[in-house]
Amino acid sequence: MNAIELINESSDAFVGKGASDAEIWRAEEKLQLTFADDYKNYLRTFGAVMLNGHELSGISKAKQMDVVELTASKRKYINCISPELYVLEDCGIDDIVIWQDSKGIVYETQNGKQKKKKNSLAEYIEEIVL
Repeated sequence: MNAIELINESSDAFVGKGASDAEIWRAEEKLQLTFADDYKNYLRTFGAVMLNGHELSGISKAKQMDVVELTASKRKYINCISPELYVLEDCGIDDIVIWQDSKGIVYETQNGKQKKKKNSLAEYIEEIVL
């Protein structure tokens, strides 16, 4: 299943309004990067999502869920990350932040250390919903 199907099948998903291609492009320009294709599809469909207690980033008026705000904020104090990464989720505990790169690979940072977590947004969401 892809990320959109997993979110749609979840009984505990609160979804936002889908983002336009222009909004997605502006976010990429502000961050000077390219979002992964699966993340762009997620943004077009939902904008941003709250899922099983997780606030996944996106195009959102809520600063704590806006990918541009979150990524800019986290880049200021987490210096181990590549500039091509953007925040998928600020877990809010133990300095854990979940990131994704333009190829779709998902990473986790904690206490200044980065490690690969999943191969795609769908794999990360699957972990959340199961």
